[in-house]
Amino acid sequence: MSSTSPLDVGLTLGALYVGLLFSIFLFGIATLQSYRYFAEYPKDTLALKCLVSTIWVLDAIHCALISHSVYYYTIQNYFNPKVLSTAVWSLDLQIALSNVVGCTCQAYFIFRVWVLGRSYLVTGVCALVTLTWLALGMVVTYSAFHDAERSISLWEKAFGWGVRSGLSLPTAADVCISASLIFYLFPKRHGLTSTNRLIKRILIFTIETCLITSSATIVDVICFASMNNFVYMGVYFVSSKLYVNALLASLNVRKDLRANYAVTPISRMQLTAPGSANIHSSFPRSPANGVVLPDQIDLKSPTGTTLGGLEDEGPIACYKRAHQV
Repeated sequence: MSSTSPLDVGLTLGALYVGLLFSIFLFGIATLQSYRYFAEYPKDTLALKCLVSTIWVLDAIHCALISHSVYYYTIQNYFNPKVLSTAVWSLDLQIALSNVVGCTCQAYFIFRVWVLGRSYLVTGVCALVTLTWLALGMVVTYSAFHDAERSISLWEKAFGWGVRSGLSLPTAADVCISASLIFYLFPKRHGLTSTNRLIKRILIFTIETCLITSSATIVDVICFASMNNFVYMGVYFVSSKLYVNALLASLNVRKDLRANYAVTPISRMQLTAPGSANIHSSFPRSPANGVVLPDQIDLKSPTGTTLGGLEDEGPIACYKRAHQV
């Protein structure tokens, strides 16, 4: 924001305040989602539980930093509009923390890409884009802290390229990850209607989360490049919260998928004909993803001799593996 332009409270302090309100609102939703996760998925792996706990704590710290920034400009320096031309330490630090939160969430989705495809190339491209985003965030934060004048306008001119690149890379990472998930899931549709419905719902959910997070970062880039105010910073406050909620939603949606799209559970089925083999089919309910699927079909003769087994390697099994760490 230029120091010579007339002060527009609505697009400076107002933008920061609105961004803070939306951030606190999304943090509240993330808190509810975290509570639901621990209540409904107590048997998940320790790694997933640590991931959710870490993300929530980092998100809470980010809320504290942006709250301090808004308090500094609106309350502590209420009669000092010139302070808007300088950056307070919490405003600089939240940039790095926001990147860490976003990249951590992306790392989980990259892990799902790896589990589904086992491709070093695809996973490596997604990881490279995400790590570049993280590195640029650290560079931008470092440059802001080491700016002797702490001037926002001079910092924007000197490191505008880094800010624009750092705001664009999340969109590239979202597209890479979502495209990879769609690429691996779409061909795995089977003849079963319930299986196709489940995969279709997963694909729709993947596209929806990509559109939400990508739209926020695209709007942020446009605001930074075309508007000489703090609107881009208000949008940036919100962006990391969208990634947190996307991750938590992807974990909590498993029970809903089980309830709405699972095959009808059959604990045991036996078909018997005089003098023929008995066909036993087991349909267990997986605690990892809540999807009911036939894991094995055993063919037994009347004397009890096992004739063979058929293992299911369908799309549900792939989705199950993608949600385990």
